[in-house]
Amino acid sequence: MADPISEHPRRPGAAGAVPWLEPLLRRRYAVVAALLAVSITARLLSDGLPGDWHYFREAARVLTSSEALGFYPDHFATKVGPLPLLLVAPLALLPEVPGTIAVLTLSAACLLVCLRVLEGAARAAGLPGDRRATTLVGGALAVVAWQELSITYVHPEDVLIAVLGCLALRAVLEGRPWTTAVLVGLAAGGKPWAVGLLPLALCAAAGRRRWVALGLAGAVTAAPWLPFLVAAPETLHAIAASTNTVFTDTPLGQLGYGGELFPAFARPVQYAVVVLVGVLLALRGQWRLLPLGCVAARLATDPQSLGYYWATFAVAALAADLLSRRSLPRWTVLVVLVTLELDGVVNDDTLGAVLQAAPLVVLVASVLLPRPRWSAGADLRVRGLQHRRVRPFQA
Repeated sequence: MADPISEHPRRPGAAGAVPWLEPLLRRRYAVVAALLAVSITARLLSDGLPGDWHYFREAARVLTSSEALGFYPDHFATKVGPLPLLLVAPLALLPEVPGTIAVLTLSAACLLVCLRVLEGAARAAGLPGDRRATTLVGGALAVVAWQELSITYVHPEDVLIAVLGCLALRAVLEGRPWTTAVLVGLAAGGKPWAVGLLPLALCAAAGRRRWVALGLAGAVTAAPWLPFLVAAPETLHAIAASTNTVFTDTPLGQLGYGGELFPAFARPVQYAVVVLVGVLLALRGQWRLLPLGCVAARLATDPQSLGYYWATFAVAALAADLLSRRSLPRWTVLVVLVTLELDGVVNDDTLGAVLQAAPLVVLVASVLLPRPRWSAGADLRVRGLQHRRVRPFQA
């Protein structure tokens, strides 16, 4: 069966015109999969089994017992929503070695799922040109960040958020407001910072339906938490409490809080900022950048700087690239080669904090500054969404 992406008309000079590159473009998923396999194997051989998976193993043990609804007050270090914990429980209940290998393999494979979904979204948008080079180059670059999430740290809840975010973008393009609302609601219920994705629910419908969709997204976000809050009201205090300290190489650390416990305002401010950035992007008609803005806001406002934070950012950058009219992944290059790699090698706390905040500053500036209009015939709003009567607010 022919690859639908390869059937798009190509511009002169497109990557597909280079004879030796064509086989790589056709096998782009295989190339990315091979890079992921090498990453997994090298990580296991060099460092053994990763450590953070023990949180999920303990959560699975408790959530499958009679003490399930009292989980959060007794395990306040876990800031993951109930749904992701329950979804990975079957793997977490396996013996340690096969369970860990299974979850990191599935987590790594989800990068391929994201790529496939985003290519489908590009087709739904009716974007001109060949998306395969962006998938190949961007996917290969994203492996650098994705291995931190799926292999080094093993945080399947962030993997789930990345997949749900990609599916939500495609649902917006296909004009499915209720599907979009459910997807972003599930993401926000999985990890609190993902509330920044909720404004996507405003972008898939028009009129009153957009507010109904937002309400549905909020209800889906809250639903998994309700049994825990009702059975153990102290759950809310437990998930708000923290025994973690602020890293000195973060913006918050550079404001004088480095080495101290998370201040009480840290998380509320973070959640407010990610939502405000999402609303700004929705109002500016830049919904394809909304996941990128959400994760950028998370990075800029988080009290800590951990390598796996950049993985969801890399996927959000890929989404912005694949849904743009450019043939090369500029956002992914910026995230992986410039910000992530520099952040990994610099030893200066001030520069590290600057690098953590820089993506949000660049993104907001790129949205607020005047930009040239595309020709109407190739504009995403005209080519992909006009037939659904999507107004500029959504486009």
